[in-house]
Amino acid sequence: MAMKKPSLDTFKPRRAHKGWYRLRRPQNGPEATKQYTPEEVHGLAHAKAAGIIRPDTGDLHVPADLIESGGGKQVNAPPRVMLVIIALALIFIAIITYFVSQMPPKT
Repeated sequence: MAMKKPSLDTFKPRRAHKGWYRLRRPQNGPEATKQYTPEEVHGLAHAKAAGIIRPDTGDLHVPADLIESGGGKQVNAPPRVMLVIIALALIFIAIITYFVSQMPPKT
């Protein structure tokens, strides 16, 4: 499938960038500029919408899937892999420090 090149009649040169450039056109539709009554604002703020955390409602519930079950083995120690990586890093730093200390002084 070949792509068409735009004709020179429809080509518009880009404007010079001067400061902030808005990527989206302003939404001037009736829904975007609607003035809400206080009752509507309260209804929108306290609506039960899935996925929205509203801390001011005092109605924060954590889904059961996210709650950790206490039945498994709990280990507070860092994993062995992390300890091996840290040990290797410290050994590498010690070796580099030793080599730098053995360098002859500059004259």
